[in-house]
Formats: sequence, structure tokens, C-alpha cells
Amino acid sequence: MCAAIETEEEPDDELDTLADALLAEWGEPGIADRVMKEAPGEVKWRTLADVLSVLIWSTSDNGHGIARAAESWLRQGEDGRKAHVALHLDVYPFVDREEREQVLTTIGAKFPQLAERCRKILTDSARR
Repeated sequence: MCAAIETEEEPDDELDTLADALLAEWGEPGIADRVMKEAPGEVKWRTLADVLSVLIWSTSDNGHGIARAAESWLRQGEDGRKAHVALHLDVYPFVDREEREQVLTTIGAKFPQLAERCRKILTDSARR
């Protein structure tokens, strides 16, 4: 199924169709981890973030499971691709502000290419 995620920029209607197909085939539990595991390596992280962002708004828990999976990827801090995806979803990671600051500071130091994104999330979320 994830072989269907082929292009870097999918039109919104195609992303909606893909998200519906993934939910129908795999169900909601563990879908974020499954998408990351099953997606071919050549699929860009941006495409995966877009698919998961659509899934966030398509699940019965309003993306709670996907957000928790993304937070887990960030806490683990071992996979740059997962970190990229987690930091580009349509939701801020971590409800707890202190944990957000600690984890994103660590991610920004470990993955310098994500440092600016981490700073932006911390700045933007502090305003809310």
C-alpha cells in the first residue's frame, strides 16, 4: 500500500484517497509506525509528513495515536527521517511545554539540519 506514496508532492485529493485506503487496509492502531515502516526509502520525509497530517484529521481519535507515535520518535532521537516527519506534522509535539523544550533542544543538537525547525516550533508554541 505504501508503494502508492510515490511522488514528492501529492495533490490534496490524492492524499485524502490514500489516507482513506491506508485506514481501510491497516486500521487506526499503530498506523504512524506502520506508514514509516512500510514506506519505501525513496519516499521523501515531506510526503510522509503530508500523509500522516491527513491521517491525523481522519482518525477517530483526532490523531492522538499518530501524535503520540511522533513524540516517541522524537524522544528516541535515533532516526533523522522520523524526526523530520514528526516535526512537520500539523500538530505541535508534546502537550507538556518543559518536555517539548527538552526534547526539541536535544533533537536540534543531534540533527543540525532540524535545529531551525525546532527553534521555530518552540518560539511559535510559546506564543499560544
